[in-house]
Amino acid sequence: MSAIWGEIRKNGQVSNGKEQEIEESLSKYCIDRIHSIQEENILIGCGIQFVTKEAEAEQLPQKKEGFYYAADVMIDNREQLLKELGLEKDAPDGEILFGAFLKWKEQMVDHVIGIFSAVFYHPQTECVWIFTDHTGSRCINYCIEDDNIYFSTTIEPIIKMRRRKTEICKKWLVACASNCSADLYLYESLTPFKDIYQLEAGHYLKIEKGKVQKVQYWNPKKLPKLRVSDEEALQLFRDTFEQCIKDVLRSNGNTGITLSSGLDSTSVACVAARILKEKGQVLHSYTAVPLKEFVGNGDSSQIINEEAGVRVLAKDYDNIDMSFLECRGKDAISDLERLVPILECPYKSGVNLVWLDEIYATARKEGCRLILKGQFGNSTISYGSILTTVYQLISSGHLIRAFHEMREFGKAKHIRMRNVIRGILMGYKCIFFEKTKLKDTLLREGLKEKYGIDEQIARIDRTEGGGEMDSKRKRLGFMYSLRVFQHLGAFDTRLGLANGIIIRDPTKDKRIIELCMRLPITAFASEGIERRLVRKGMKGIVPKEIREVWLQRGVQGIDYLLRFQSNWPSIQSKVNRYLDNKELKEYISQQKLEEIKKAIDNGIENDMEKTCIELLTICSMSQFFESIKA
Repeated sequence: MSAIWGEIRKNGQVSNGKEQEIEESLSKYCIDRIHSIQEENILIGCGIQFVTKEAEAEQLPQKKEGFYYAADVMIDNREQLLKELGLEKDAPDGEILFGAFLKWKEQMVDHVIGIFSAVFYHPQTECVWIFTDHTGSRCINYCIEDDNIYFSTTIEPIIKMRRRKTEICKKWLVACASNCSADLYLYESLTPFKDIYQLEAGHYLKIEKGKVQKVQYWNPKKLPKLRVSDEEALQLFRDTFEQCIKDVLRSNGNTGITLSSGLDSTSVACVAARILKEKGQVLHSYTAVPLKEFVGNGDSSQIINEEAGVRVLAKDYDNIDMSFLECRGKDAISDLERLVPILECPYKSGVNLVWLDEIYATARKEGCRLILKGQFGNSTISYGSILTTVYQLISSGHLIRAFHEMREFGKAKHIRMRNVIRGILMGYKCIFFEKTKLKDTLLREGLKEKYGIDEQIARIDRTEGGGEMDSKRKRLGFMYSLRVFQHLGAFDTRLGLANGIIIRDPTKDKRIIELCMRLPITAFASEGIERRLVRKGMKGIVPKEIREVWLQRGVQGIDYLLRFQSNWPSIQSKVNRYLDNKELKEYISQQKLEEIKKAIDNGIENDMEKTCIELLTICSMSQFFESIKA
């Protein structure tokens, strides 16, 4: 994999000496080799990570066949493309992608399976193509001004190359600070910097003689519904899922996985362990556990320590080497100074980044170059609630089948039919009578209205599902969301670069997404079984003790408040500095700032969950302001 960057000027020469500045900006990432080409009006560069054996032979960027090109790519259907393009079996992925582009031009995206971003420039026709993969897993940022084109995997090289001063994108920052969820991106393509955009998943740009054309080449919402039996659907899922995992198990080191006791990462782990065992290899799993002194909040629906659930796999898969990380001494504030510059944004997911960052660093030290995960599984392989199935059956006129599914669910879960019906009616009430609106926000008065935050959140709620009762539109929007792909791609790309690894999520593979969007709703929840693709489809692969857990779910980062309390003496002065940052006043309510300062004057108490989450959001913004000034 790679970090790529470049500047293409219509008139005049690129600035000399920029290569050194760019290389310095990339020093916070673990890059094995950097090379660049500068000729008259073009600067194009590539920093390569040797995450696969073939990557060591990559010659990028290149000037070849009349094109300049650079690529950040990991191809999954290598064998197929090698045959079709007539290339040697050890050809680097960048060479394969370039061969695909020469043969098919823009239509190469219909032939290449994998993750990539790439830029091709043909000086003779003055044509530039900028691509990102179907799910945007390798992000690419760009800026076009005065007919000059800037692009980069990370944003800082663009800032270094531009002739104009780069300003903050206030709309992005207001949207980010509007709520305290981990969600950063409310507006597709926007980044924290004005006039710098992240290319949306499944899109490419074509810039020819000053004309900019953005093309959406992949939209799985338009695929026809599959007409398959129930058993055919489950078998199709198993076959597709196994192929997706098999294809990504290619690295220049060990294979690791972020593993919880949930359905998604466990499904990935079980299939991967089987495949690796055939090769005589081990799967290294890494699981976050809370501090030993954490006792929980008494909620019986929460699994606060997932170690026992993970260890269940040991009886069926003896080639999983399990590690459990407590991350003692770390909290959501402690690593802001390091992680905000790496991520190039004021992130709000610090509760989970505490352990995620530790896992990636530990895995790399233990020789892993490939890290698997199942983060997107809730949208694909483990999607499915009975309320959604019943709602969609009723909406499509299948009333008898809807009643049957309600009755079967009641029987399986020992719930009276009247209570099932009550649940359906409550779901309908939420859909038709409750409007999504921010009731509590950190924002200074007037900003929410100025940037239309309520309207944007309402639009997202109408089009993206994930609740207990989704329409077909919302179900498809939950499985295919450009703004969600933007968030995941930005984080996976940068955290992978920072640790010298490649992060792959088979539950977000384009083939899995396409399949799940085409299957009938009953494949996801029916016969009294919710999240059915995994619970029934993975029988004999995922242990029963995990598949049949229904009332409980694991919670990562649940001990964040205790971590704040334990580390408060060492982080208090830093927090106070963050809260006094003058630039916050343009975005954050002064009243809210004073409330938080007053609340933490005497330390962190047990009933301050909401305050600490708000504190993280504000401190992260403050660190972002400090970082861009440095």
